[in-house]
Amino acid sequence: MKWPMLLALVLVGLLAAGCKDTPREAPKDDAQARAKDEADKKANEERKKKEDEGNKKPDEGQKKADDEEKKDGEAKKQEVALVQDKEWGTIKGKITYDAKAKLPANPEVNVSTDKPFCTAKGKIYRDEWVVDPKTRGVKNVIVWLSPVSLKDHQKMDWPATLIHPKLKDVPKRLVVDQPVCEFMPRIIVLREGTDLVFKNSAKVTHNVSVEGGKLLGPQLNLTIPPEKELDIGVVKSRFVPIPYKCTIHPWMKGYLNTFKHPYFAVTNEKGEFEIKDAPPGEFRLQVWHEGYGFVQKNKDDRGIVIKIEGGKATEVKVPPLIEDTD
Repeated sequence: MKWPMLLALVLVGLLAAGCKDTPREAPKDDAQARAKDEADKKANEERKKKEDEGNKKPDEGQKKADDEEKKDGEAKKQEVALVQDKEWGTIKGKITYDAKAKLPANPEVNVSTDKPFCTAKGKIYRDEWVVDPKTRGVKNVIVWLSPVSLKDHQKMDWPATLIHPKLKDVPKRLVVDQPVCEFMPRIIVLREGTDLVFKNSAKVTHNVSVEGGKLLGPQLNLTIPPEKELDIGVVKSRFVPIPYKCTIHPWMKGYLNTFKHPYFAVTNEKGEFEIKDAPPGEFRLQVWHEGYGFVQKNKDDRGIVIKIEGGKATEVKVPPLIEDTD
């Protein structure tokens, strides 16, 4: 083959090889741009997700829990403030029988059952009206705090923040005994949550009949053998005291009342009462006696409006009582 022809063939082969497609590397600037676009897209999606979550309505359960936590926090602050500032007060008073009226009788009862045992330690009296002849003070009057407003003054609910910290705990039991054919104590006051126990330490059989009504109870009439006791459990709070008795010994009678706070008392032999560690502010002092009823203007406006001042003793003037002979 001649050299000119060989050279021509080589040139044709080189031109053909140069015409084939060969992959080309993308410019670095294009790759960086695509990466930036992807990052921006992802950032926008994250931002939108957070905004959507922020605009969602809060869970109702969580909202309620947050509200309760807020209330508890405010209550604790108020409680601490009361303790630190010593803003708890004392209520004192004396309840007397009308000075212009003749003192009521306290007759001896007719002991018709188990007389030898029941009268072994002396006579038994009716004890509805027990008045000190010297001071005219009336024993066994129940007094307690209630809300001041006319609308709520007969309601029994009581805020926990208005109970002194040292009075928060409710006593576990209150025991009423019947040693010599009389209830001791005869007038029972206790907090809701306390078990009421009737004990019979006598040598004769007693029973307990409580007329609490079908709505609140208890409604019972149960026998208690000698030297035994009966736990009737918790008695629900109510505004009007309820009667109880022993049907075996019909002269054995009394009244009981239950409260949702510790601010209550029963007058002593001189008609005196005292309630300590009471919250400051305006309240009503309810006054009730079995032979008189409520101290009131009318059945819808009961009690005496009082103002308790922190760190001080509030003296309450209670109108004198008198027996209803009608």
